[in-house]
Amino acid sequence: RVGPFFFVKIRFCKNAPYKYFYFNDLKSIAVTTRGNGNVKIEVKLKEDGEVIAELRVSPSEDWQTTSSEIAVENRISAVYLRYVGSEKIDILDFTFE
Repeated sequence: RVGPFFFVKIRFCKNAPYKYFYFNDLKSIAVTTRGNGNVKIEVKLKEDGEVIAELRVSPSEDWQTTSSEIAVENRISAVYLRYVGSEKIDILDFTFE
């Protein structure tokens, strides 16, 4: 689990980098959010790299957790979360499994 941290009213973020993680047979990623937007969070291992997972976030006043399957070979890597949308959301944490 990465967090807790609290990003408030994320709206126009290109890439939020988190460094560094050791991945060992990674199968999924989950993010805990709340807010008033139908948004997408793209997950990448390089800032200009390919999208390896997408998390679709629905509006909610309460914290909700959204997950997506992901496959990453054993490696050490940064993770970039890219917010795509026009509404505001708060992010509490994200988790790898």
